[in-house]
Amino acid sequence: MAGENFTVTIQKNLDHYMASSPGMFTINMREGEQGEFKQLAMIKDMGEPSLSLYSTNITVPHPMGHGMATLQTVYVTKNPQAPAMFYECADVHIMPRP
Repeated sequence: MAGENFTVTIQKNLDHYMASSPGMFTINMREGEQGEFKQLAMIKDMGEPSLSLYSTNITVPHPMGHGMATLQTVYVTKNPQAPAMFYECADVHIMPRP
């Protein structure tokens, strides 16, 4: 529901940590099918091994339309020897508060 706290759990599938330039994970949401993503949370990559799980709480934004949204997580590696970013997305429907 909009305005509620929600726990998001993500998995680091493959470790690309580099101590001199540590990366991060961002959790983002956008309303509808187009537009810009709003960052809701950030988790620092501290060099945990591949397949590590990360959890953080977010507050579900109040929708400004029909309630459809996209939840996105991005692994920003900051490692020149690896791809710059990895993306995962999920379509969600945010219900208004009663």
